[in-house]
Amino acid sequence: MMEKYIKNALDAGKILKGKYEYKIEKVLGVGAWGITYRVSCYHGSIKHFYAIKEYFPHKWCERQGQLMHYSDAVKVKSGLESFFSEANRLKEQHILDENLVGINEVFRANNTAYYVMEYIPGYHLYEYVHIKLKRPLAEKEAKTIISPILKAVSRLHQYRITHLDIKPDNILLGKDEDTHIFRPVLIDFGLSKHYDANGKAVTKTKIFAQSDGYSPCELYQEDGKDIFTPQSDVYSLAATLLFMLTNQNPEIATKITPQSIREMLDAQEGISGSIKEAILHAMENDKSKRTQSISAFADELGIDLSLGDNQLKGNPTKVLDIIPYKSYLNKCTAVASILLVLVIGAVIIYFHKHKKVDFPISPNDTITVVNQSINPGHQEVDNPSNNVPTNNEPILQEPVEQPVPQTSEQSTPISSSNSHPITNELDLGYATWKGGVKGGKPHGKGILYFTKDYTVVDYAVHAGYRLEGEYQNGELVIGEIKDASGNLLQTVVP
Repeated sequence: MMEKYIKNALDAGKILKGKYEYKIEKVLGVGAWGITYRVSCYHGSIKHFYAIKEYFPHKWCERQGQLMHYSDAVKVKSGLESFFSEANRLKEQHILDENLVGINEVFRANNTAYYVMEYIPGYHLYEYVHIKLKRPLAEKEAKTIISPILKAVSRLHQYRITHLDIKPDNILLGKDEDTHIFRPVLIDFGLSKHYDANGKAVTKTKIFAQSDGYSPCELYQEDGKDIFTPQSDVYSLAATLLFMLTNQNPEIATKITPQSIREMLDAQEGISGSIKEAILHAMENDKSKRTQSISAFADELGIDLSLGDNQLKGNPTKVLDIIPYKSYLNKCTAVASILLVLVIGAVIIYFHKHKKVDFPISPNDTITVVNQSINPGHQEVDNPSNNVPTNNEPILQEPVEQPVPQTSEQSTPISSSNSHPITNELDLGYATWKGGVKGGKPHGKGILYFTKDYTVVDYAVHAGYRLEGEYQNGELVIGEIKDASGNLLQTVVP
């Protein structure tokens, strides 16, 4: 699929103009109805990264220069208006949830429409399970991933929004660079639908797409697309859970049977009877017999959504701590790394004590140790399709660089203002930077004092807040956002 549609993508270096200018860096993924790019954008002199989804129905379109031209104007324009209005409504709802990708801006250009999203480095769920682990997830692991997604979709349904394209390729495991843990994030709202109080779709378009194995029967039927049905998302979530527990894509909804679902689950060890029954009930072909809501599905799975009630009120939840995937090789690697560190340490101490050679330690010298928690280390998703190349190498925990022990002045935490020697002052318009400067841009450690309301890596800050962190040629590396009283609010990494 990637190879078929990639020829229609905009070239790297092209500029998309909305409220800001976005420079295309690479294609993140393509599908029958659109293309997703990673883009960069400067706010003042600071560079930020975003993901942009472009409406591009390949069946009826072609690219001429940067402009989209279409052969079936009626179908394309109907879908285009739906894409634009649904994304705009979603943005205007201001649904703040750490397990839903944030939409920053929606705009028209090049004869089509775009929406700008939070850029999340990490793994697509399909890639993580099928390509990296090469095994089904244990029941506990699968429930750990599906729980926050259930809460997020439940929140969408409170706003009368159905996603309509939930599948492993549309769930990202976003990696936190500081803690090396993951949070599952539901992405791609290109097919989502808003409905009124009577259950009727707000937009009139009849164009729908289906993801075989994850879309329910009604999305293949013309008369099944007119009424608000949370049950459609329930089916897709159950099919996604089935994939996690079996490492197999389910059959298309028009062919799959309760017997074949049970056989898939019975072939795996350690799956409880209650989980099997919950999946069977949620994947009923007849939506009137299907589990009717996310909360009912969660109850049948034994997941208590009330434990995350703060999230339903708009407060973000903690990121997911993925259950470690250990192997004999992992343990051997860890032991070997620890022994290597001890040997290096002993050599350093010996030479320092006997002073037979000059063996200086620079503040920038590092040693490598193995992190004991899982950290696959994949920073970007270039190919979220099911055609990701495979290999037979076991999954190793990612080495994490730790600084060589230094003096107390050198090892001051980033949250301490003492770690930011003030060398220059730079007015950025929205904030004043006090710290290192290179080429007229923030460079090195310092403090950013906000003089007006602003957004940093999709986190809203207010005048009087500050960001203590490190920049490289105007690009944020890592920082801590603090309020006017100095309280830590958020650690941010682009």
